[in-house]
Amino acid sequence: ASLVIGNTIDEDPLMEQEFIDTRLQFLNYCQKNNLQFDELRRAKHTTMMLLCNLHNPRAEREQQVKVHLQIIAHASCCNGPPACMSTNCRRMKQLFSHVRGCEITYKRGCKMCVRLFMLLTKHARDCDSVGSFAIP
Repeated sequence: ASLVIGNTIDEDPLMEQEFIDTRLQFLNYCQKNNLQFDELRRAKHTTMMLLCNLHNPRAEREQQVKVHLQIIAHASCCNGPPACMSTNCRRMKQLFSHVRGCEITYKRGCKMCVRLFMLLTKHARDCDSVGSFAIP
């Protein structure tokens, strides 16, 4: 006589995450985020990072937005080369230049203008600082 313990039906809802749909996507995700399984310590860390991302998928996106806002803040007050050799600063200054001269603008769907506008809108919503945020 076999002993059956409990129910084996999974009650949790299915969760879809694009980074684990295929082996290649999972490999690319791990490489991009420096996640490794070659040692026990790294495997444990990687597993925890994956679980964290599965349970809070917005965390990575929020971190990326935060980094972009820091780059905007830096680039808005930076004098550029030769004092600053940051590639991110140079790219953000190019984006500022594009937005100033763009004939399409964010209102008519220019993807570069929309991207900067969305970041600045998020900053304006979340910022507690009194004063101005000088964007060239």
